[in-house]
Amino acid sequence: MTSPISTSTTNSISIPIEKMGPPGIVTHLHVVPVFQDDRKNDEKRFRDKTSRNFRVTARLAKSNESQPSINFNFEEGSGDSLFSIPENVAYLKVETFDGKFLFYPNSERRLSTVKFECTAQSAEEARRLFHRIVGPALDHLAYVANTPLHVVQISVVDELHQISSTDILCPYPLASLNQGLGKVYGLLVPVYAMYREAVNATSPFYKFFCFYKILEGLLKTLPGRLHTEAKIKNISLPPLKAKVPHYKDIPTDQKQYEGKSITRFFDEFLTNRFRNSIAHFISDEGSALNVNEVEEMERYSSVVHVADICCRELISHFEKCIEVLEKPHE
Repeated sequence: MTSPISTSTTNSISIPIEKMGPPGIVTHLHVVPVFQDDRKNDEKRFRDKTSRNFRVTARLAKSNESQPSINFNFEEGSGDSLFSIPENVAYLKVETFDGKFLFYPNSERRLSTVKFECTAQSAEEARRLFHRIVGPALDHLAYVANTPLHVVQISVVDELHQISSTDILCPYPLASLNQGLGKVYGLLVPVYAMYREAVNATSPFYKFFCFYKILEGLLKTLPGRLHTEAKIKNISLPPLKAKVPHYKDIPTDQKQYEGKSITRFFDEFLTNRFRNSIAHFISDEGSALNVNEVEEMERYSSVVHVADICCRELISHFEKCIEVLEKPHE
């Protein structure tokens, strides 16, 4: 998801939550500077596809974190990590056949940011080059040291047009508890736990996996258990009518399932196109799922919102079923 913004500043900005996109989804924000004598070319500069220089900066962290504000151009020492470097080292330079990049420390001498310069035709291409070239070095560093290394924000600056862009995890809105906590159904305790694991996750792959396992349990395992109990008690349960909901900006490849059964969506779309890639990792043909590829990140990010909504539809249905089973009957 991409959101261009015209502004005269590229520092910290404030954007209403509803303008960002579905919560828990990564989106890209672009700040296009407004030049007094060249306003009509703002869109042209943003859509320019000629090759030019880009500067990509990644902010590191010890753990995943939420962003209190959106800083497009963060300082070299604003990040943190569990990797320290000697006092007399200003930065670490890594050179590869495809390009070079620099690691900068913070005031505590821990690796803080990574800077990468490249030639590309768009901010999206520059971001992809960063993941393809710098990503493997970060992965290998975490492996060799057996230590977590989190990239919590990536900003891209178009050196020619002075357009800044950054990626953020769309925040969740403030939730009011004026209706109380509601009833916790014992049979669904593992489901509630997995759901919280999903909304807490920042990785689109893990977030999808959590939602998938909820759907799998609710569609494949729980119905048989509930219907067996209903038969013993001679009770009729509410029929499962849950459909894939309609929502604004649903991706094109998912649109055909709007209004169709969640079971069909689960079997045909989620399992075949997403679950099998994660479960198999390396296919029989030898192709591997690379979680560092931007295309794969975006592919999984595009499906987690509808998977989330489907989970909530099914959880609501089975709460009603359990409510029927737990009512006293003559």
